[in-house]
Formats: sequence, structure tokens, C-alpha cells
Amino acid sequence: MLRKMWRYCLAVLMIVLFTACANKLVVGTFNIDVKAPNNLVSDQRELLAAHGVEIFGIQEVDVNLPRYDQAVYDPFTDFVVSTYKDGYFGMSIAKKGEGGYGNGVVSAFALQEKSVTELYGAAQADQALQQEIYATYKLWDMSDPAFKAAMDKMWSKEGAMAKGGIEPRTYSRVVFEKDGKRIAFYSTHLSVESATVRTEQLKELKIALDNDLVEYKIMVGDFNTDKGTNEYDIFTSAGYKIANGHNDTWYNTVSKDEKARVGMGIDANVRYLDNIIVSANISINYVQMINTTLSDHNPLIAGLTLN
Repeated sequence: MLRKMWRYCLAVLMIVLFTACANKLVVGTFNIDVKAPNNLVSDQRELLAAHGVEIFGIQEVDVNLPRYDQAVYDPFTDFVVSTYKDGYFGMSIAKKGEGGYGNGVVSAFALQEKSVTELYGAAQADQALQQEIYATYKLWDMSDPAFKAAMDKMWSKEGAMAKGGIEPRTYSRVVFEKDGKRIAFYSTHLSVESATVRTEQLKELKIALDNDLVEYKIMVGDFNTDKGTNEYDIFTSAGYKIANGHNDTWYNTVSKDEKARVGMGIDANVRYLDNIIVSANISINYVQMINTTLSDHNPLIAGLTLN
């Protein structure tokens, strides 16, 4: 136990020394699992803060919906405290009342630009199925057994998703500065229902990075790339670098019991779903997956150098 504690303290010290150096940055990505509303957001925040993460993307984010016995809960009230000074939520789909679901960014730095962009998929799908999906989400209440049954049906082998419906997907983009350098930071979550749709989304993400005029670019997220490591080739063949797969080391970041795949009977060839993609002018110094029970995904973090 003492040896384990010593190794942990040494690792934390090394991260502190790393981030103190000029042009160094520690980033992360974490799918926080909207299906497990009893996990504490404060614990998720502290997990990443303890590993020196300065800015991170979060996926499966619910805002202004019931949680922790609160009628309306905003998780950013518990994310943007202490270490973290700013945050942004980009909505992908409307839920009950003023609630929404999407991707976010939590940052130790002030965010200068904030935007959300819809990705390919929902607009191109069968609109009758889409209306069924939207209507179900507008009833969102994880404490209601009838709603949970409707969600399970929608994500089953006979449900709207298996028939061609697509949950709307987006990317959130922010810009911040560190050491006088402007950095564009993206958080996204791609489709699990269709590899064909996901391929189009990956193309859109690459175009967004290619066309971004900010010098340093970082994209994090749950890419749901379950068919093989070649799904990331669209980035690596163009000079971008990936953290999950860096130096040919791959991390299984998602549980085998991830609910959407189990319900729809989707086989995952690989489980390297969460990743951090950086522009060619950024070096990846180290990559770490943090094992946790706070979600059905493990956070992935990377120490970077802005060259």
C-alpha cells in the first residue's frame, strides 16, 4: 500500500513539474456516462484535477435536467470550480423542458470563443424515425421506469436506432491561450449506430481541423471507432497525431458492457473509442488511461508540447 501511494505521489509531482514548464499542456477526454446519474460530477472533476489535467472534453453531458434529487441540475456548477475557471456546453439534442444533451469543455483557462456545430447523420436519416427519437428524449426522466423502458426499446435490435434512426451528434469548439499561444480545442461524440454515418462525421471533423485558422489544434472525444484502428487513418495520414495509438500503444477505454452496443447487438472489433487528436505542430509526450468506476468509459489524458 505504501509503495502504491509513493508511486502515485511521484506521478503527481512529475505532472506538476511538467505543466510548470513553458509550452506544456495536459489535456483529457472523458465520457461521463449519462446513464449513471448517481455518479458524482465532483468526483469526476477531482479525478482529472488530481492528474494535472488543465482542459478536458466531456461527452454524454446532461444540462438542466433532474439529477441528485434536484429538479434542474447543471453539472457545470460542479465542474467549473477550484482548478477549473471556465466551461462550455454544446447541445446535440433537446430533452425535457429546457434540458439538453451534448458535449462540453471544462478549462483552467478563460475560453475566448465558444460554438457548437451539428454533424452529419440526423438530418440525412428517415425523418419519421427521427421524430420518434426526439419525442422520446423530450420525456427524459431516468427515475421513471416507463421512460427507461422506452429508451431500452429505442436502443434495442428492434428499435428506432436499429431501423436507421440517428441520435444527433455535434462538436463543441472553444479557443483559449496558454504561454501566449492560441489553441483551438474541440470536444465531440460520434455515432455508434452506423459506421457509414460515422465515416462521414470523421470526414467533417478533419475538414474542420484543416480549415481552422488557429495555429494549434486539439480534438478530443468519444469517437466510437469500434471497427478498427484504421478509422483514425483519415487523421494520421494527413499528419495529425493521435494519443490512443501513440507509439503503437492502444487503450481499451470503454467497458465491454457499454449499454448501447449491448442493446443493439453491435459487435466492437476494438474498444479504442476515446482519443485525443492534435495538429502536427504539437508533440505528444505521454499518454495515460485512468481506470475508474465513475463511468463506463475511462478518461484518457495526454501531456503535450506546443512547438
